[in-house]
Amino acid sequence: MERYQQLQDLSEQDLIDRIDQLSPNTGPGVQFFYDELHRRRMNDSSIRMEVMTATIERLTRRMMALTAVAVACSVVSIIVAVSQ
Repeated sequence: MERYQQLQDLSEQDLIDRIDQLSPNTGPGVQFFYDELHRRRMNDSSIRMEVMTATIERLTRRMMALTAVAVACSVVSIIVAVSQ
């Protein structure tokens, strides 16, 4: 059985190769490699979601700033129209 650190150090392709080697002799060891492959894919998805969330946050802040500018322009326009 692999040690945990050895398992983490395997590349994704090495994990897939190990699964393929063990698959004909299906046993409890195969699930171990499937689980590690799944964990890695979930970790990658989590990282992508964090990047996307940061991007959405930046866009939201920009929209808020542009909305404030639009409101300020509207107020100035109303003041100029009323003062004439």
